[in-house]
Amino acid sequence: MRGARVVAAVLMLGSLTFATRRVRADTVVLKDGKRIEGKVKVQELGKYVVVELPTGVQKTIVWDDVKEIEITPGPKDEPTPKPGADVVSTTPTLPPTKETPPKPKFKKKLDKTEVTGDATKDGVSGQWTHDCGEGDPACHEEATVKLEGGELSATYNSEEDCSSETDEVCTKKTGASASKDGLNIGYSKETAKRVTGPKRGATGFGLSANFLYGSAETFTMTGFTAGLNLRMISGGLFPGPAGGSWFGFFLEPTAQFSYNSVTTETPETCFGSGATRRCAAATTNKSSSSALMFNASAGIQWMSFGAQDKKSLQQKGFGIALGPSAGALRPLVDGAETTTTYGFTLGLLSPSYNPGTGTFTTEQLNIFILPTSKMFLLLIGMQKTWG
Repeated sequence: MRGARVVAAVLMLGSLTFATRRVRADTVVLKDGKRIEGKVKVQELGKYVVVELPTGVQKTIVWDDVKEIEITPGPKDEPTPKPGADVVSTTPTLPPTKETPPKPKFKKKLDKTEVTGDATKDGVSGQWTHDCGEGDPACHEEATVKLEGGELSATYNSEEDCSSETDEVCTKKTGASASKDGLNIGYSKETAKRVTGPKRGATGFGLSANFLYGSAETFTMTGFTAGLNLRMISGGLFPGPAGGSWFGFFLEPTAQFSYNSVTTETPETCFGSGATRRCAAATTNKSSSSALMFNASAGIQWMSFGAQDKKSLQQKGFGIALGPSAGALRPLVDGAETTTTYGFTLGLLSPSYNPGTGTFTTEQLNIFILPTSKMFLLLIGMQKTWG
């Protein structure tokens, strides 16, 4: 009996020892369906899980790959996973996703403020400047106050980038001044938007003013003209931002009003012979007259543009236009006849082009040489065209 009791005690002790050393079987289920069994040592919610495999190797699993963790309770004397391992079964909750704020369209520029002052025997003055806001260029403000000779004056000016789109250039300017002469306030806003693709031509209206000189067998004429013109150009593609040349054709009908000072010279005339001979002395008469001029010019035009200015988006250049011109001159005098005109026109151009918006303007020095059927006519003047 005593031997049987010893065997029973040994078996009971072995059973207790086996139960004490039995490894707890936890399971980590991954999002791809794979199951990893072992002992969960550490849980860091939202970060990682550390599992000790049956081989004794510890495996770290990223939290984003975990679908579920199954914790099997072990004996009371077995340490629990830390921290948070006292949870029997858990489904990982991902940390809240922070919404990425939209990137600013322009780089933020730090505010910068400067205040300066000056005092002399003539008076005192102070200036305040402030560079602020977003965009390139940033907004700029400045204010000046002066007290000189007992008189106070103040000025304020600001310039701000008001662009709302990537391919837009917008400048807003505000100004104000106050002095003994009064109060002046000004505001302006200039906006330019890009278009797609370069242009092949342009159409625009213009204003012209010219000095006029005319001569004929019995009189000379000087004066000026002012008028309206419609200029149409067509040809190759306008250059891109890097600059380049353009060649094409132009057509320009024009209506002008002229005011002239006319000097008429009548030579000495004689009648008869001998004792009956009579002569009339030469005379000079001055008068003024006005007329309407209608003509059209056509020909070739060439222009060369420089690189685009990054702030104004403008390309400056130069060019030349040459072609024939024909029309009519109608004096505003009862009974006067209409005179046909024909000749050549030469234009020296100073163009400005915006490859983004496609706007085209021209300042032009015109030289018209128009010999009419009864007189010679020369016009030299300036022209401004907006297209």
